[in-house]
Amino acid sequence: MKTPKDKKTIADFGEQWTRYQDNSGFYGSVGLLADYLEPLFPIEEVNGLRVADIGSGSGRIVAMLLQAGAEHVVAVEPSDAFHVLASNTSDVASKVTLIHAPGDQLKVEHPLDAVVSLGVLHHIEDPGPTVRAAHAALRPGGK
Repeated sequence: MKTPKDKKTIADFGEQWTRYQDNSGFYGSVGLLADYLEPLFPIEEVNGLRVADIGSGSGRIVAMLLQAGAEHVVAVEPSDAFHVLASNTSDVASKVTLIHAPGDQLKVEHPLDAVVSLGVLHHIEDPGPTVRAAHAALRPGGK
């Protein structure tokens, strides 16, 4: 059960991603994704992976992961901006699984190679359940 603070945070981000839907330019580039991930996770290693993005918002990171060569992305978004995520990923729908739920409800049919949650975990009052769900969704040796 989400706390009142978590519910407000989800609502606030939903409003933000509904209002600001454009992910163009460097803001939505593989170069910025590399800045986020490297040197811990070289961008070249995304190629061919099944990845989850917890807190997908408007789909910016989802698009970046696909541009970097991810085979499939599971996009998890709990807010009312889920419709923005669905719209912004409609052109790559066969490569994206959408989950309209908080990160602690991440469940996948096939284990994932990696899970990212960029700019999200520190906003969750108790991130433990989300981290445990992410870990449970990974294949052995996943990142």
